[in-house]
Amino acid sequence: MAVSTFAVVYGDIQSLYFPSSATFSGSTKPTSTSVTTMIAQSAARVAGALKGVGLSAATLSADVGATYPAAYASCQHVIMMGAAIAVYRAMAGQLPAGLLEEYEAWFTRLSELGAEALGDAPVPSNLPFRSHVVTDDLDTGDVEDSSDAVPEFRASDKL
Repeated sequence: MAVSTFAVVYGDIQSLYFPSSATFSGSTKPTSTSVTTMIAQSAARVAGALKGVGLSAATLSADVGATYPAAYASCQHVIMMGAAIAVYRAMAGQLPAGLLEEYEAWFTRLSELGAEALGDAPVPSNLPFRSHVVTDDLDTGDVEDSSDAVPEFRASDKL
C-alpha cells in the first residue's frame, strides 16, 4: 500500500522552496525521482505521527480537504517541509534558519494536542474512554471504596 502524500509532488517542492533552481529532472541533483522518494519518506513520518494520535493519513488524504481543509493543508505543508529539508541536505548540506525547528514543532504540537493541532481533523474514535475518575486519578482499584448509596432528589432541587 502506498503512503498518502496529500497530493504533494516534486513540482510543489520546487516552486515553494527552490524557485530559482533548475527544475528537478533526471539529470539534476537531486533527481526528480529522488525528490519523489523524499516526499514519500516525509509522508511516511506524517502518517506514523497521525496514527500515533488515532488518525488515519489515508482518510485525511482521500478527503482532499473537502471536509477537513485545515488538517489536509497542515499535513501537506509538513510533508513539503520534510521533503525540502532532505533536498536542502542533498544539494548543499545546509538548511535555512528555522526550517528544521518549524518541522519538528509540528510533530511536537501533534503529539501534545492530538487532532486539535490540525484545526479541523475528526476526533479519533479509537481513543480510550476518559472521565474525571481517570483524569484525576480517583480510581483506587478497590470496589470496597465504591458506594451503593442511592441519591435522593427532591422536587425543589435544581438540576
